Amino acid sequence: MKPSTYIWYALYLLPLIAMFVIWWLGRIKPHLFARVSTVVEFVMAKRTTRIAVVTVWWWLGWHFFSD
Repeated sequence: MKPSTYIWYALYLLPLIAMFVIWWLGRIKPHLFARVSTVVEFVMAKRTTRIAVVTVWWWLGWHFFSD
């Protein structure tokens, strides 16, 4: 594997790590941070947004992991 592949893996994992940190902060300090379930419910309220989120996530995975 090329060294740059590891960089892309790390960049792909950053949103997952960020989501974990936000989830953790929502549990620790609920008065400062909304719970993840509330945020996801708000973001995914419209069908168009759901399609966009899945499409962007698929596109990132396809382009970064298709060596």
